[in-house]
Amino acid sequence: AGSQKGVRPGDIYTLYKTRTTPDKGFKKSAPLPLLKNGTVMVLHTEATASTVRIIYSTAEVLTGDIIK
Repeated sequence: AGSQKGVRPGDIYTLYKTRTTPDKGFKKSAPLPLLKNGTVMVLHTEATASTVRIIYSTAEVLTGDIIK
């Protein structure tokens, strides 16, 4: 998200890990509640994208993790 969504430099957001139940023995994996993983600060925004710096993280940050 970028400036069109109201994101501004200096904003602080929380990182969350996405988790699912193991699909071993199940027909379909189920989503689990999000797990808080850290915080980020917005450094720069464009219309539809932002650059952030990870301030704190308890685990590695991967593609697909959620920032709220």
